[in-house]
Amino acid sequence: MLNLSINSNELHQIISNVVRDVLKSEFQNIHLESAKEPERLLKTNDIADFLKVSPLTVKLWKRDGKIPYRKIGRLVYYDKNDVLNSLDKYQNISK
Repeated sequence: MLNLSINSNELHQIISNVVRDVLKSEFQNIHLESAKEPERLLKTNDIADFLKVSPLTVKLWKRDGKIPYRKIGRLVYYDKNDVLNSLDKYQNISK
């Protein structure tokens, strides 16, 4: 039987290193997300205006899975390019 023992200082250092690495990784992911073009993330009314449809149509497309969206807290956002790509694929399928 292998007996490994570490003291509290070593355990503290191990945990600190793991937490630091996880936080560093998460910070990089958040930074990459926020580096996207901010004008591409639109609210429901903005994407409706851009697409020249009603906000209700956007909500129905969201509900039916026709367009992708993101939730940040309780707010819903749409990535302009993702929505356009999704609608283009949907339009090509229905032709």
